[in-house]
Amino acid sequence: MSRPVRLISPTGMYHIVVRGLDGLQLFGEPKEFDYFLEQLEQVSEGFRIYAYCLLTNEIQLFFRESEEGTVPEMMRRLLTRYAGWYNRKHHRRGSVTEGRYQCALVKAGDESSLIRSIHQLSGDCFGYPYSSFSSYERGEQRYPSHWFDGDVIFFHRQSEERDFTIRPSGKLTDRQVKEQVELFCSKRNISDWKQLSKAERDAYLRELRERFSIGQLQAATGISRGIIARCTMEKVSKSQAPRQMESFLL
Repeated sequence: MSRPVRLISPTGMYHIVVRGLDGLQLFGEPKEFDYFLEQLEQVSEGFRIYAYCLLTNEIQLFFRESEEGTVPEMMRRLLTRYAGWYNRKHHRRGSVTEGRYQCALVKAGDESSLIRSIHQLSGDCFGYPYSSFSSYERGEQRYPSHWFDGDVIFFHRQSEERDFTIRPSGKLTDRQVKEQVELFCSKRNISDWKQLSKAERDAYLRELRERFSIGQLQAATGISRGIIARCTMEKVSKSQAPRQMESFLL
């Protein structure tokens, strides 16, 4: 069965999410983070990198493409280069990423909130070295001049959403909770949740329950309070939790 054709963003802006294959640790040491960023620099000529965050088993990028239709080739070159280098380094073969990367179109006006969400993924914006946060908050420019757009940085700094503090879940709005649940689970509506097996659904909910209230999860997932309460009361060992939770830090 052929893959669906990628949609073209009218704004030229895209949010990309790449995860390690079956929980594979994509980055385990500084050299691996640095190599990926070096390759991103080489393949992204003409692109505006608005935000990025590299976690141990997840990559998130937000950028504007150089010209229409250039995203697939750029991502192909980037992931192929990193996979080849990673496999040689670890004496393995095959894919290192989980299926096809996720690609969401970004609407004009959503830049600031998306940048903030990506930076928050690290759990420590000010201390984490592998995100674009320092370029926004401290004006550090360690990367090529074509990566960051001065107008976007200025707008982001003036925005009311420029709060990078990692806040307790109880202070998040329903919309913010829903955004974080989607980032963790890649489940955007009730039909996505219905496709999961009971075991998968309950495992996700147990992990999410550590961050959010039952009411917040009901609003974000459409799952009844009773189901959420029952499955999260069960005690499970840490080894049974979804490995993707390593990248969910908000």
